[in-house]
Amino acid sequence: MASIRCEDGRSVIESTLPVCLGCGRCPGCGVVRLASDQLAPECAVCGVPHCIGCGRCHKCGAAFETEMAACSCGHPNDPEKLRSIERAFAFSPGRSGCFAIAGAAVVLFLATIDLIESCW
Repeated sequence: MASIRCEDGRSVIESTLPVCLGCGRCPGCGVVRLASDQLAPECAVCGVPHCIGCGRCHKCGAAFETEMAACSCGHPNDPEKLRSIERAFAFSPGRSGCFAIAGAAVVLFLATIDLIESCW
């Protein structure tokens, strides 16, 4: 099990959850599986609503658990689909992937311009 960033960008959830509590969509295919009024289900242990950002109860720390069946795309029961999602949406605290990629692109662009100018 790994933490993944939902496509909505607001939530970090466990990859094995059948639905994102932030947007109500399947992490595998994006199909809406929970209505907006169901996004913060209560914790079975203490009754406090689960966090829509991480899927855990802020009071007791229990993870969101559901009897929801797997999505028609196979998530989270299909191991290959799960690995694919974990690779594509992997999350690690402190990771600033978008900024690193943008920075690398700028450096590459400037180096290319320098190379072209030096050839003239």
